[in-house]
Amino acid sequence: MSEKDALLSTSPWVKAHFLKSEHLHDDDMALLKQLGDEKQYAKGATIIDMGSKGEHMYFMLKGTARLSLLSAEGVEKPVAYVTQGCFLGEESYFHGQPTIYSAVAWEAVKAISLDRKHLKEIISRPGLAHILLNSVSYKSRVLAHQIEDLAFRSTIEKVSRILYCILAETPQGKEKHASIPISQQELAGIAGAHRVSITNAISQLKKDGVIKTAKDGSIIVIDWDKLKEKGFGM
Repeated sequence: MSEKDALLSTSPWVKAHFLKSEHLHDDDMALLKQLGDEKQYAKGATIIDMGSKGEHMYFMLKGTARLSLLSAEGVEKPVAYVTQGCFLGEESYFHGQPTIYSAVAWEAVKAISLDRKHLKEIISRPGLAHILLNSVSYKSRVLAHQIEDLAFRSTIEKVSRILYCILAETPQGKEKHASIPISQQELAGIAGAHRVSITNAISQLKKDGVIKTAKDGSIIVIDWDKLKEKGFGM
């Protein structure tokens, strides 16, 4: 794995190429479609309710689902964004215990819904079992880094790491002046920080010549190396 891939594997954006699911065998894909039902979810619709016990697992065909924790006071903490070509809800599908997160369509989603009665049939296929193991282990890595963020990283470090991961996953790659399509409110949720702290971190990164903001509020990175250094200390 390259250094870039190692850094990106800490990102909350779960991508098919990290799970190797873009190489899913045609027979395995046909089985998923045979066993499951295709579902459509409009932006903002709930796919998995908090407290559900994994009655269904989903294979994402299109769109992005946001997994979030919700405090008793109504504060939301996004923990992962599951995209096309990835499984959603596989943890509770296997352990059968209540989920502590909800999954909502961050953008319009099309997915295959798989009933738990098909679990043994699905994991009996080596290709599907391998991707599911990759998925669970990858999400464990993402969550471990979020714990590290909350325990040890400053807001500037957290914001820099998140921005780096978003930028490197865009078609522009590491080109300078690439715009990052995420709001400061979304950044605050991912980083587990107050909006004011995010605003202060953004201001400091601007002073340091790492980023600038466009008229529409989007963030533009102007120094890739500084961003990487601030986010990962390297």
